[in-house]
Amino acid sequence: WVHFHNSLLMSTEEEHGRARKGIPDKLLRCFWDLASADIETRVHGSLNLLGQLDDSSAAGNTAQVDYTLNRLLRGLSSSRAGARQGFATTLCELVRRFGKAWDLLGTVKKLHALTVGDSSVKGSEEKEHAFGLIFGFHALVKSDVLDHACLQEIVAQCIDIAGKRHYCRLLSYRVLAECMYLEKKKLATNLVRNQVFATFFENVRVNEMDADSLYLFVEYHNVGASYSDAFFSEVIESIQEAAKISSSVHPEIHPLWLALLQAFSTRETFRRLWKKAVEQCLFVSSPERRYLGCSLLAHIIEQQSLCTVEEALSRVFFEFAEKTMSASKQSDLRNAVIRIFEALQLRFQKEGDNKREKLSNIMSVWQNATPDFDRRTATKYLSRSMSLLGSSSIDAYCRRLLSELSNMSTNNVDYIKILDRLTSTCKQHSKLGISVDIVNDTMALLVNAYKRNGCMV
Repeated sequence: WVHFHNSLLMSTEEEHGRARKGIPDKLLRCFWDLASADIETRVHGSLNLLGQLDDSSAAGNTAQVDYTLNRLLRGLSSSRAGARQGFATTLCELVRRFGKAWDLLGTVKKLHALTVGDSSVKGSEEKEHAFGLIFGFHALVKSDVLDHACLQEIVAQCIDIAGKRHYCRLLSYRVLAECMYLEKKKLATNLVRNQVFATFFENVRVNEMDADSLYLFVEYHNVGASYSDAFFSEVIESIQEAAKISSSVHPEIHPLWLALLQAFSTRETFRRLWKKAVEQCLFVSSPERRYLGCSLLAHIIEQQSLCTVEEALSRVFFEFAEKTMSASKQSDLRNAVIRIFEALQLRFQKEGDNKREKLSNIMSVWQNATPDFDRRTATKYLSRSMSLLGSSSIDAYCRRLLSELSNMSTNNVDYIKILDRLTSTCKQHSKLGISVDIVNDTMALLVNAYKRNGCMV
């Protein structure tokens, strides 16, 4: 690896020795920052580089821009630290700022020639060059300035590389999805979308697709907003196997999930998806897949509508959370559950008063979540979650219990249980400042229960 990186840098130095004449040292130093493993250093280097190019271009000097483009295209094939990420991000912004005056189709072909088009590259270097090509294509598409001829060239190359290199397959599909979105946004045509369908899905059944193919299939429908009952049913039937794609070593959110959240955006369709793929699959599977389910839920709380949050925070989740939190030792899974409630706390801070009340009401689902489970464990976890959500949530929860008690006979077998739960909540959260009227009403109910039933609560 050291030999590869050194040889790559040496070849770059030799081939661009002449081109570097007249390139200031302060601009050349920026490329070292672009390859840093630290994201802040990469961002600073990119902004510094682009700022210098803006100044030189305004002065009529295009040599620095030309040199930067060539060096960025070559640098995409390096896996040193954060080089590929830094060079791709800077390439995207460079094309966005200056690319309208270029032969962009020629730039696309040059990228291919400098990466996988080099027949002398073999073995691990060939793999790095393939990754460089895909990162470069993604940067060019995200620049938002490509015409249809450029998109067609990129689509053809991505289809080719997806078929030849399995390790680039998902990355190629993501670039294809970006091409379809860009075509719809900028060109108002469906040529790329039709080509994707004809290549991958025309004679393929949905239940035969793996997770990567299902991702591209869902994105194909997302671009055209072409949903039907058959689409939802077919995806639902195929999702359980695709839901098991998380690695047993490093669980991560596959892009399929984000595409599914976009497609299943209505309350009814989301509920079908969540029940089948998460509640009946991830939450009852391996620890890695349960962790993936928690990551998805945290993402939903942070990014999706409150209706979607309400559907996801169901009785099944609270049962799962309670059993997870009752474990005797700390674990990544326990921490993932806690992060879900921390995400709720942040959502509270962002929403207005009306929406905060809706989120507080979601928490009331807890009271009926696990009636047969250890109540001490449930109360302890409820205390923890309410502390995260703040006093407004505790007030809403207590008022909900008071409302239930007001409509219930004191002879009801559940009356004392609910009153006990209310009293415990008031006691545990007294330091957070529970409203005085709640405390007074609770005390009155306690006195009345003692007089009527002659029992201590």
